[in-house]
Amino acid sequence: MSGTPTRHVPCQKSSSTPCGAPEGRQSGVRGCDLDSTGDSTYSLLSPIYHDSFESASEDQEEPRPQPDPPPSHSCDIKPSDGYRLRLFLKKKRSTRKFDLTAWEEWIVRKAREERTEMQKRALKEMALKEEKMEKEKDLERKKIAAEEKLRDWLQVKKQQEKLENEMKRSKELEEMESKEQKRRETEEKAQQQYKEWLKKKKQEEMEKKQKEKEEASKREAELKERRRKAEEKFQEWLKSAKDKPRPVSNSFAYSNGKLTGYYDGTSYPAPSFYNPIPWKPIHNPPPEDSLKKNSIRKNKKPSSSALYRQTPAVSCKPKDSLTVGSSQKHRR
Repeated sequence: MSGTPTRHVPCQKSSSTPCGAPEGRQSGVRGCDLDSTGDSTYSLLSPIYHDSFESASEDQEEPRPQPDPPPSHSCDIKPSDGYRLRLFLKKKRSTRKFDLTAWEEWIVRKAREERTEMQKRALKEMALKEEKMEKEKDLERKKIAAEEKLRDWLQVKKQQEKLENEMKRSKELEEMESKEQKRRETEEKAQQQYKEWLKKKKQEEMEKKQKEKEEASKREAELKERRRKAEEKFQEWLKSAKDKPRPVSNSFAYSNGKLTGYYDGTSYPAPSFYNPIPWKPIHNPPPEDSLKKNSIRKNKKPSSSALYRQTPAVSCKPKDSLTVGSSQKHRR
């Protein structure tokens, strides 16, 4: 048994082989007849996504002898059975070395890079998804915390408003009670003052009536006294009137052919006293102009002074003496 790997003749020519790749150099994997349906791309790329090619470059640098492949029963593996194929390739990794062309190595390297990129992208997407989920969870926690805070605040606010309303209601009740108490006190005070005023008013009216009654009785007594005194004076006057001289007759008339005097209310009575000293006017000197004029007048016309003489009463005899007597009686 030699240490070089055995090259198998390919069972079927692959349709996916590029033009630049030589047909003589074929892989040992393609040498197996896996009952392919005509598309050998799967048989070519199926080991790429397996861990057996992770150290392909290292195997090429340090070749190791491998034993001959197991019997040909491996060619009976179905290509559709991926799980068995992976198991089969995993078993052959330690016992067999793939002899790949440059194109196949590029394909493998490209697939590895794509797989690494896909893994990185998947990891990045997973990280982003986890970060997004973490953010969503954080937002949800914050939302729940905010809702709890809001609920607590609303509850505290509700209790505070309830307490404020109760305090306000109690304050309003106290104010109403205070106002009602003041109103009652004011009303009682007003009633008391009204009663006192009414009592005082009645007392004043009683005093006024009593005073009016006393004044009326006093006036009546005074009136009676005045009447009594007037009556006494009148009686005294009646008694003394008989002894008094009769008044001097103011007028004269003829009655039954005789000259008699009678009292005439229309004529002035005879003076009971007269001043024996004659009246003299007060000397008031006239002005010079009037003196000159008077002197001129005196020179032109002599002045004549007439003496006042008291003439006695002219006696005349009336034609009818009955008229004079009736008029005298009427005047009396």
